[in-house]
Amino acid sequence: MTDPQISPDGTRIVYGRTVTDRATQQATSHLWLCDGDGGNARQLTHGGQQNAWARWSPDGTQIAFVSDRVAQSGLFVLPPDGHGEAREVTRHGGAITNIAWSPDGAYLAYNAPFDPANPEERAPDAGAAPPVRAIRRRDYKLDGRGFLGEVRQQVFVVAVAGGGRRLLTRETGDHLGPRWSPDGRGLAVRRGVRDAALRTQVALIDVPTGGVRTIGAAMGGVAYTCSPAAPRRAASPTATSTHSRTTRCAASPMICPSSPPRWPGTARPRRPSGARRTRCCRTASAPGGAASTTSRSPAVRPSRSSPGRPCTAG
Repeated sequence: MTDPQISPDGTRIVYGRTVTDRATQQATSHLWLCDGDGGNARQLTHGGQQNAWARWSPDGTQIAFVSDRVAQSGLFVLPPDGHGEAREVTRHGGAITNIAWSPDGAYLAYNAPFDPANPEERAPDAGAAPPVRAIRRRDYKLDGRGFLGEVRQQVFVVAVAGGGRRLLTRETGDHLGPRWSPDGRGLAVRRGVRDAALRTQVALIDVPTGGVRTIGAAMGGVAYTCSPAAPRRAASPTATSTHSRTTRCAASPMICPSSPPRWPGTARPRRPSGARRTRCCRTASAPGGAASTTSRSPAVRPSRSSPGRPCTAG
């Protein structure tokens, strides 16, 4: 089971299920639906080989998902009650990911690869010679993604009813994981930095105009979410989003009352002479909340092999 998503009313769960055929060694992934207690499980999708990224509409009447049932990567919507077929909303030559419904359920934001040299995503002619590769940037390829050139993940918005789509971002870095503001006028994304593949920063997109505004400095990793009351946004330089209240051992930055903050890649601050060495824990509250710290003595400090395990209140 992969990527379970709870319906807005909390009564049903849609999830992915992958099965591998022993004879052909081919894996197929389909969407399944079950009650909140796991009962009444039934298969939702039957077409294509790979169906994923299921996301509930805000009113719970539709499920958006990505499927390879078309020649390219297609974005579809499907009624969860089983009455009706999946309807294609749009398609791309590259993989569609990170689907997000607008608060009013009228639009879908998502990521798809965009090539400035081929904005219409035309397929190469049969028998055509491979294009000449001109390298103009240091991050022209990445582990796990291969040769990229100028192709980067950009943000698109498509109307669910009409299918008209817009490209919102065109800058030279990735713009990943769009998340809507409560008023539906903005999107928060994780923006990549050109020629610095491991550094990102939070950016805000104004949907009506397409304007992009970055927030804060670039850092090693960014997690972000919009607060329930716009326009506040919460951002954390860790790899974990702070949707719920969690307590974790200090990661980055170090926020201990007895020492100044420290970000990754910077020198460790010198401890004053005679000062007691402490370990800190940070409590990350839900968006809009305040963070608190708790000191720990060296005797109970967490193991170096598991720096992110939950702290225990002392």
